Amino acid sequence: MNNTTINANGTQIRIYGDIVNENAYISLTDIAKTKEKLESRVVISNWLSSYSTIDFLALW
Repeated sequence: MNNTTINANGTQIRIYGDIVNENAYISLTDIAKTKEKLESRVVISNWLSSYSTIDFLALW
């Protein structure tokens, strides 16, 4: 599995997988660390429990 990083507004975000064949995963933890450095799990937990996220996942 290929590991790549991109720089988004000064934040390094890891990407796992094959970008060329669109079979890659972006690290949500790296994105959440931009909001809360030490407690990124809280950011992800709040995002997953929001109504709009649950509604989106239900439609998807």
